[in-house]
Amino acid sequence: MYVFITSKKTSTNSHSNNKISQESAVKHCNPRPRNMQPEPPEFLVGEKATFKHIKREPEKTTFSRQVGSVTGVRWAEPFYEFTLQGDHVDAGRWYKQTELDQFKEGTELENRAAEADILSKTRSSLETARTESENLRVQNEALSLTLTDLALRLADARARISDLEESEAQAKTANVASDGWPLHVYQNLEAARDENDGLRQRIATLSTASEAHKAVQADLATALAQVAELEPLREQIATLSREAEAHGVVKAELEAARVRIAELEKEATGQEAIETKLNAIIAQLTVMNVASGAGDGGSAPQ
Repeated sequence: MYVFITSKKTSTNSHSNNKISQESAVKHCNPRPRNMQPEPPEFLVGEKATFKHIKREPEKTTFSRQVGSVTGVRWAEPFYEFTLQGDHVDAGRWYKQTELDQFKEGTELENRAAEADILSKTRSSLETARTESENLRVQNEALSLTLTDLALRLADARARISDLEESEAQAKTANVASDGWPLHVYQNLEAARDENDGLRQRIATLSTASEAHKAVQADLATALAQVAELEPLREQIATLSREAEAHGVVKAELEAARVRIAELEKEATGQEAIETKLNAIIAQLTVMNVASGAGDGGSAPQ
């Protein structure tokens, strides 16, 4: 079972707002018994969700809601926090009923600190990605130069192979009697062919590396787009930080007020004891006065 705790109070004097809320509830939500709480769905860490709900009675915890698109953030255990949207809706949290008593005011501040830590890590990841992108760009330029050089060497090797093949054909046509010259030509031809095969393999390897670099660039572009979406979150963190500072001041004043109340209660207890004693003394004096008056009245006729 879950209980919804709102972060802001809604005025109970607005009859029209309650009427609109009830009409919206009939329009957008299925009827639900007033004593039941809607169950939030399961979430994974980092998954987002938006809840639309309409208040039937602002001062109670019975609501109707409709699950919408995924835009909120799951926070640290033991509770979830969502961005709520809709008519007459306040931001709030769904708490587990069994863990509601364990909730402390400091938890919200801890969650804000965790959110700031996540943003810091995201910034660090972005800087790392930018550095890696720059390194990949430099490597890509080097690969481009290497490919150009290999292309030139391949063209030169092809020209040499063509010359050697022509020399081989001429040697076979002329039926050269020398034993050394044709063998030397054949050896050069084989060496040129081996070099040509090596260059082909090198070009294939560099082409594969170039394709991988393009994929990394695409991933980096996606990461940059995702980081751009975090800009509103950065502004929200700044606002929450200011609220956290104000919360600390209010908490200190509240603690001082509690101490003062305790002191006043002690003083009030002491005053009540003194008043009780005074009443007892007054009662005794009254009895003594009455007794004394009775004695004086009896001796007067003599």
